[in-house]
Amino acid sequence: MAIRYLIVAISIISTLNTFAQSILSGKCGKELKSTIADFYRPTQITTSVIGSDGAWNVFYKADATSEGYILNRYSATSIKIPDDNVSPAEGMTIDGVVHSSYWGEGSTYSDTVKYDLHNLLPCDIIVPQQKRDYPIGIISDTLYTNGVWAMGIGEISDTETNFFSPPKGYEGDFARIVMYMATLYPIDWWYGRATTIFSDNNYPTLNTYARNILLQWHDSDPVDDIERNRNEVISSIQGNRNPFVDYPELADYIWGDKSQEPYIPETNREKIPLKAIYTLSEERIDLYSPYIPENVVWKINGEIVETDHLTPAQLGIGIHELRYHSSSVKGKLLIEIAQ
Repeated sequence: MAIRYLIVAISIISTLNTFAQSILSGKCGKELKSTIADFYRPTQITTSVIGSDGAWNVFYKADATSEGYILNRYSATSIKIPDDNVSPAEGMTIDGVVHSSYWGEGSTYSDTVKYDLHNLLPCDIIVPQQKRDYPIGIISDTLYTNGVWAMGIGEISDTETNFFSPPKGYEGDFARIVMYMATLYPIDWWYGRATTIFSDNNYPTLNTYARNILLQWHDSDPVDDIERNRNEVISSIQGNRNPFVDYPELADYIWGDKSQEPYIPETNREKIPLKAIYTLSEERIDLYSPYIPENVVWKINGEIVETDHLTPAQLGIGIHELRYHSSSVKGKLLIEIAQ
């Protein structure tokens, strides 16, 4: 029965993803962003913290390690998941990546943004005390850090302001959360520190400063299995997904170089065969060749590749070794990333 349920769940998710791509296809910029906002709205919000339907129960499924610990992105400390799987983890709390006060108490979204699980993460109790309502950004003068994340002073438009810097190794994860919140909950009037990174409009919503750093983090720290699993779990509870995890390329069609181009889903995109030399500015490296079977496992510099492509910016300038293998074939390629 459990296997049948899993197959049905996978089938439903696959159907929804296919439908999502079909309604987004051909749209760009403002229209693409507003279409995502309409289609990806949560269908059910969990307002409780503990219990079988509470936030902590979700986190123990979405943010659990294989050793039975809660994944704490803000700290190197490992905390064991409670035996009941519903109580808060010892010494931990919940905090929103984007502070809910930005929408104001009277906003259409004021209640929903407080409980949207895609924006909430388990963290040490000290995190909200130090992070407060500061926006995400680049810090030049650190006022607090535990070696994993930091809070301090940064500069935007020649003006100093408070920022928090995302945990090391999770910059892309945090960028995609902010993109999600900016896309699903745009308003005409932001409150408090929101105006540091948000503009008073439905498009592009993210100001130039935010667009630049978030796209940079988004590209340099690609989606991984941790994010994909989290997306699946929250989708099963809340009824919606983070589209920037499913389709990372969407960010470029909304805020990047392709904002004037119609969105072409990856499934409809023609793959470009591997070549010997790429430039750092090229969009992607498709792990594809008409002379190599499609079912091979790829490795780059000894590390298994979990996607069907790489990005030159991710690899960096230099010579890189690509290996592939299956039960019937194996081989090696060298590619160069040039300036």
